[in-house]
Amino acid sequence: MPVGGTGILPVGGTGILPVGGTGILPVGGTGILPVGGTGILPVVGVRLRLL
Repeated sequence: MPVGGTGILPVGGTGILPVGGTGILPVGGTGILPVGGTGILPVVGVRLRLL
C-alpha cells in the first residue's frame, strides 16, 4: 500500500514507512528516523534541499 511512492507503506517517498522522504521511517528528510533534516535522528538540524 504505497502512498505517493514505492516500497512498504511509503508516504510521499520511497522505502519502509518513509514520510516526506526516503529511508527507514524518515520524517521530512532521508536516513534513519530523520526529523526536519537528514542523517540519524537529526531534529531540525540539517534542513532538506527539497524544502
